[in-house]
Amino acid sequence: MTSTEMATRYRGFAAECWLLAQKQGNAKDKLALIELASSWLDLADWVDRNDALFALCEGSDSRH
Repeated sequence: MTSTEMATRYRGFAAECWLLAQKQGNAKDKLALIELASSWLDLADWVDRNDALFALCEGSDSRH
């Protein structure tokens, strides 16, 4: 999986959390889901910023 695919997947997870949060009646659960969505977005952004690092790691994989 490429870093772009990973970031896209993480943004999808964030969207799912956000949608679940909108359906929550319990404020505590809603906040937890919004915080989780934010974490997924942060991770996706980190992956985007570190694309070169992922390329380097994929290129040095000794299993190939």
